[in-house]
Amino acid sequence: HKTVYLSENVHVQGFDADGDVVIGTDDEDADGFSEEDRKHLYQTTIVRLCKAAKKIAVKTLLESVIEYAQKWIPAPRQEEIVAQVETLIDKEYLVRQGAEFIEYQP
Repeated sequence: HKTVYLSENVHVQGFDADGDVVIGTDDEDADGFSEEDRKHLYQTTIVRLCKAAKKIAVKTLLESVIEYAQKWIPAPRQEEIVAQVETLIDKEYLVRQGAEFIEYQP
C-alpha cells in the first residue's frame, strides 16, 4: 500500500473498521502523535478559537480545545494545552485579560 504524507512527518496509515482515516507520524507516541504534532494541533486550535471569539474564558477555551483535539488524540493533556496557551501569549498572539480571559491579538 502507498503512504500518503499530509505534511513532513504526518501521513495517512489507512482506514479503520468504520472507514475512518487513520493518521500516523514517523515518530509517534502511543496515541499516534509526536509531541511536536500535539503542540501544533493545540496551538492551531487555540488560535482559531480565540480569533473567532475575540475574547474567551480560559475554562471555555480549555474545554473547547480538549473537545476538538479528542477527534485525533484519545487523551488530550490539559497541562500541554495550558503550556501552549502560555507559549502563544509569549509570542504575543494572545493577551491575558485578567485571570479568567484570553484575547486574540491581531
